[in-house]
Amino acid sequence: MRYLPKRKSLRLKNFDYTTSNAYFITICSYERLMIFEHPALIDIMHSTWQELPTRFPTLRLDEFIVMPNHIHGIIWLDPQHNTETALNLSYVVQVFKSLVATRWIQWMQINDYSGSPKIWQRSYYDRIIRNDSELNAIREYIKRNPERWAEDRENLDNLLLKMNTSNSD
Repeated sequence: MRYLPKRKSLRLKNFDYTTSNAYFITICSYERLMIFEHPALIDIMHSTWQELPTRFPTLRLDEFIVMPNHIHGIIWLDPQHNTETALNLSYVVQVFKSLVATRWIQWMQINDYSGSPKIWQRSYYDRIIRNDSELNAIREYIKRNPERWAEDRENLDNLLLKMNTSNSD
């Protein structure tokens, strides 16, 4: 029998992700492709994000941004209402990703669009927000992310430009 290597978890070991807290999440596109530039997909992501509190009443949303190959957002699990349902951050992210993917595939079929239905990288990144200072810094980071995109190390256009410039010297 062949065993696959165990993947390393991105979650903080021994942390209870049902804990009432604010969480900063980053979800990347499949193979970090620049597929989040399509206006219909951007609209689907924004509307799905805004609908999350309807689906999960113990959840509050904060800053959110869609970048060409990733999204950033802040999710709050509400301390007054999270005791019985024990809403898990991973479940919220899973539902968000699933809803966006389903709606994107439906849009592609309706509009006879031939792009890839694969839009998400496996898993996501999170940071447990520990205090107001950190919260404010993360909010500012999210708001300023589009203006920093040209310098972003994940911006493939910028990387290719730098590579071509150095090769032509």
